[in-house]
Amino acid sequence: MRKADLLFALFFLSVLFFYSCKKDGELIPVFDSGNANVVAIDTFSIKTSLVREDSIRTDLSAYNLLGLYNDPIFGLTSSSIYSQVTLNGLNVDFGAGATLDSVVLTLKYQGIYGDNLPYPKGPVDINTKYYPMSINVFEITTQMDKKTNYYSNTYLEYDPTPIKFLNFIPNIKDDVLVLFDSTNKAPHLRINLGNAFGNKILAESGGTNLANNTNFTQFFKGFYITTKDSVQNSVISPGKGYILYFDINSSLSTLTVFYNDTSSYSFLMNAESVKYSRFDHNYTGTDVEAQLLGGGDTAITYVQTLAGVKTKIEIPHIKSILNEGNVAINQAKLVVKLENNSDAVYAAVPTLTLVGINDDGTSVFLPDFFEGLNFFGGFLEQTEKTYTFNIPRHLHSMIYNSSENNGMYLLATGQSISANRSVLGTQNNPNAKLSLKIIYTKL
Repeated sequence: MRKADLLFALFFLSVLFFYSCKKDGELIPVFDSGNANVVAIDTFSIKTSLVREDSIRTDLSAYNLLGLYNDPIFGLTSSSIYSQVTLNGLNVDFGAGATLDSVVLTLKYQGIYGDNLPYPKGPVDINTKYYPMSINVFEITTQMDKKTNYYSNTYLEYDPTPIKFLNFIPNIKDDVLVLFDSTNKAPHLRINLGNAFGNKILAESGGTNLANNTNFTQFFKGFYITTKDSVQNSVISPGKGYILYFDINSSLSTLTVFYNDTSSYSFLMNAESVKYSRFDHNYTGTDVEAQLLGGGDTAITYVQTLAGVKTKIEIPHIKSILNEGNVAINQAKLVVKLENNSDAVYAAVPTLTLVGINDDGTSVFLPDFFEGLNFFGGFLEQTEKTYTFNIPRHLHSMIYNSSENNGMYLLATGQSISANRSVLGTQNNPNAKLSLKIIYTKL
C-alpha cells in the first residue's frame, strides 16, 4: 500500500498540469466547440491473455465456502474448510458420571452458488430441489496457529478416517427447529458427529485438556470439512453441484455437546478461532485450459473467484498517441463486456478490479483507484452487461513513463467469499467487444 501511495503521489504531480475533468460517462466528439485539438479515439489494439491466479489469503475471510460444482465453461471447482474449535471458558467440567446424548457440529448458511439455482440472482423458492452433497468431516492432526497466514492452497495433515460422512440436501431458506430447547434457529446445517467423538470429549471432563485453549487445541486440533469427491476424481455432470457459503463466525456455528438429557456445552468457532478455506480447480478439456496453455478462443477471456483465473490486458501501441506531439489525457474508459448469455445460469462476478503490474511482476493499485470506487468503476452494469473503468491517470503514466507499460490484470473482487465467474469478450468479439475509449487534447 505504501508503494501504491507513493506511485499515486508521483502520478498526481505529473498529471495535474495536463489533466482536465469531463462529465463522467460523456464522450466528446472529435471537434468540441470548434477546437480541433480535442480528439476522441477508440481504435487502439488491446491484447488479452489468460493467467492462473496466485493463491489468496483466506484465514481473514468473512465467510467460509464448502462444495463442488462442474461449470460447463470453467470445469470443476471445489472448496473445503479447515477450522479450529476453542473452549467457551476455562476448566470445563461436565460433572461426575456425565452421559452423552449427542454431539453436533452446526454451520450457519450464508448463501449458495451453482446447480441451476435462482440464488444469487433472486430469492430461493422453498420448493427448489437441490442436488445432494456428500461431505466428510475429518480431524486435523496439525495444530493451527493464529500467528500463521493461511492461503487458498494450504493443506494440513488429517486423520484419514472420517469422524462423520454425511449426504444431505441443503435448505438455506427455512428455520430449523432445535428439539433440545424447542426453539427455531436461522437456517443452518447440523452434523451429528456420533458417540465415539462425543465420548472422546466427555472423557476429558475436568482434566488438563479442557483447562485452557492452549491444552485443548493440542488435544483436538480442529476439523477438516470437505466434499467426498474432489476436482480430480468427480464424475459430477456439467451444470451440477454447488458451493455453499457458511458464516462460521456466527454464534450459530459451533460444536455442541448435549449430555444428561437437559444439559449442553457449546465450544466456540468464532473470530478468535483459526479457520480458512482451500480452493481447487480442474480445467481439463475446457477453453480455459487451452488459453492457459497458449491457445484457445481469442474472442473470449475469463475472470474467476476462488483463486481461479484472471485476464492480463496490454495496450502495446499506446505510446503512438505521441506521434503528433504531447497530449493531455482528458478521459480514458476501459469497457469490458460480458459474453452474451454467459450469466444466464451462473451469475457473473458483481465487481471486477483492475491493477497495474510492476517491473518485477507484482501487482499495484492504479492511481485512479484512489479517486474512489464511484469514479474508478468496475461494477457490473446489469442493463448493458458491462464493467467500466476510468483510468486517465494510469493511461497518462503508460504514455509518458517507460516502466508503466507492463499491462494490467483484470481480476475478481471478493475472491475468497464467493464462487462467481465472468465470461468476457475480447477486442476480437463482435458481440461483446472490449474497448478503450480515450479523449485527449493535443498540446
